[in-house]
Amino acid sequence: YDSNVKAVPTELLKAGDISDKSDSRGVFSLYGERKVSISDSFSLGVNYAFFQSLHKKLTEFDIQNHAPGAFAAYQSGTTEYKLQYNYTKIFLGGSKLLATHGVSPTVTLSSTPSQMTQVSYLYERKHSYRSRDEDANSHSARVNVFFFFDEAKKVVHVGGSYKAEKATGPQFDFRQGEGSLGVEVPLSPKLKISGDGSVVRKVFDNVDTTANLKRADWTLTGSVKLTKELSKLLSVSAGYTRVQNKSNIAATDYNQNIVSLTLMGNF
Repeated sequence: YDSNVKAVPTELLKAGDISDKSDSRGVFSLYGERKVSISDSFSLGVNYAFFQSLHKKLTEFDIQNHAPGAFAAYQSGTTEYKLQYNYTKIFLGGSKLLATHGVSPTVTLSSTPSQMTQVSYLYERKHSYRSRDEDANSHSARVNVFFFFDEAKKVVHVGGSYKAEKATGPQFDFRQGEGSLGVEVPLSPKLKISGDGSVVRKVFDNVDTTANLKRADWTLTGSVKLTKELSKLLSVSAGYTRVQNKSNIAATDYNQNIVSLTLMGNF
């Protein structure tokens, strides 16, 4: 259940992209990966992710996402080096919305059993099917640090990222910084609770031609999830997410409250 259905990422919001209407939807997602070991330390692989949302009433906001990819990984002691390529194609309401090519090198350092650090960079080339002005190149960097307690049953992670995007239409150029914090704690051997929060500051480089000022947004996101393990292969979870976007351009302000029930299988 979503209290305020929206169609596209916050940086692409236009009039009509925020429905100001609530709806329920079914969401189906799939991720598969095949990895081949070339040697003890080097491997190659392919992966594929699929996402489909089906709204009960607002079918024009249905989203379908296909993301095939390939990767190479090298393990040196406690450090893994990985290079990932993804091609992503997104459909909105049955029509093509966006296609992206992405390349991301990642370094994961597990120096101790109680801590893991991950540093990544992502370059994306985006092609918009609804407006050439939304075609863009983006560069982003992210750092995540994970802390493990009680034999890794309890996890705390903190992260930060920076992103800069340049579009064909200068009104879509922006810079963005994000900070995040998450906690996962077991309540029993087969029941755990997790919580995540993030703060995003997005500043657009140029004047919005409609509002006649440079747009700047704060986006606050918080979520909590309760997960029950049904078997080694199946789990069920109930979650709540709150999103609040506050902009100096009122037309792009929005609030969302999302309640979900999820069944997940790992094979």
